[in-house]
Amino acid sequence: KMHEVLVVYQQIEMQFDEDGKMIPFEKDAVHTLSYDEKPGIQAKGNVAPDKAPTLGHGQMGRDYEYRRYGTVSLLAGIDLLNGQVTGLVRETHTSEDFIDFLKEIDKKYDQGLKIHIILDNHSVHTSKKVMAFLSKKPGRFNFTFTPKHASWLNLIESFFSKLARQALKHLRVSSKEALIKH
Repeated sequence: KMHEVLVVYQQIEMQFDEDGKMIPFEKDAVHTLSYDEKPGIQAKGNVAPDKAPTLGHGQMGRDYEYRRYGTVSLLAGIDLLNGQVTGLVRETHTSEDFIDFLKEIDKKYDQGLKIHIILDNHSVHTSKKVMAFLSKKPGRFNFTFTPKHASWLNLIESFFSKLARQALKHLRVSSKEALIKH
């Protein structure tokens, strides 16, 4: 399975010339996405207001206690040709949520294009509901599954890591809706 994923990445690399410019598609154009879910993103709010930095203490002060407003899941796919991220924020990450993501992708790309998705072996991705949806779109979607315990092969994981470090780590919000908007 690792070989299959690496072959997909090699095929993407072959779509660019030595200067990094995309080679125009001839026919049978394919867009490849790396997809995964980031569940359990917590909406946390301050109990006490943050303290502004002072001359003696050069950084913001924050109470260690916080309020919990709930969690959300981010379902996201990054287009490996152009770097665009398509995401949905949901309360859950069920088959219906995954189908909604596939519908978003289906609307985003021209109907003549094939869509190749690299994703993990989560049971949601191969459920009866998902298979029924895919059967209505024959040839439109093709899945390549990463091996178990090899999430590092899925490039969306790098995006999630950066998102967690830069946008979520110290974030305080006033509600779950504020987190979703952020």
